[in-house]
Order: sequence, then C-alpha cells, then structure tokens
Amino acid sequence: MKETLKPGIKFEHRSIVAPSKTVPALYPEAQEFLAMPEVFATGFLVGFLEWACIKAVNPHLDWPLGRHERFVINKNKFDAKIGAKAHRSRS
Repeated sequence: MKETLKPGIKFEHRSIVAPSKTVPALYPEAQEFLAMPEVFATGFLVGFLEWACIKAVNPHLDWPLGRHERFVINKNKFDAKIGAKAHRSRS
C-alpha cells in the first residue's frame, strides 16, 4: 500500500443506468419484480458503490495483493456443520 492511501480520498464514478440494472432485471423470474418501475435496483447500487471504492483505492495499492487459496472439503463434515448452524439459528 502506498502512502497516498489516506482517509478522506475522493473519487467520482459515473454511469448511465442500463435497463439490465433496474429492479425488474434483478429477478426477472419474479412477477413482483417485473411489476416494479425501471429504476436503479438497490442490489445493483451496492455493487456500483463497491466498484467505485475499488476504482478509488486501486491507484494507491501496490499490486499484487495477497493470495487466493482453494481447499478440498469433506462434504459430510461440511454438511454436518451447516446443519448444526441451521439448528442453532432455529432454536
């Protein structure tokens, strides 16, 4: 990370809302969504904000950052943990 990344940096990111980013497009299989007006969907807005944040900080980062790892999991053990969590949340 470069010393230029400090609290308070500013960035402006603009985009024209495409029909594919409106409320009806968010879940086109849901009749309730299709009945809504074609306005910028909150779900896409969150992604747009993340995009702007990424673009704002990218110039201040030294790439590459970190690493990504993958693991082979034991499906039975994984399913048991998920089941236990679901049981606790219902209790």
